Amino acid sequence: MTVQFKLFRDESSALRAEFDEPYRVIGWYLEQDAPRVPARVDEVIARCDDIAQGRIAEWVTCGNAHELTVHGAMVSIETMYAEPPERSEVSLAEFKEVLARWKELLVATG
Repeated sequence: MTVQFKLFRDESSALRAEFDEPYRVIGWYLEQDAPRVPARVDEVIARCDDIAQGRIAEWVTCGNAHELTVHGAMVSIETMYAEPPERSEVSLAEFKEVLARWKELLVATG
């Protein structure tokens, strides 16, 4: 399945990420926890590459509101504030594409 999404700045210049179901948690992660500096986005992409190339088996990181887990060919993002938690899963390749587009937005809009 292909992830459909839209990344933009709203009228108040806030970063926004709209994702169709069942991927909406990815959008929440981007808006609430994802890096806002291109170099930090590169670090997340580098950890994904480490997984893809077998240098490490798993990478887990927690932000203010979400836990991001990269394992094998999949990425899982789970809310840490909702009961029960909500989760979205996406392929590693699709997640890297999302991150690349997120970085493009950061660079283009400052």
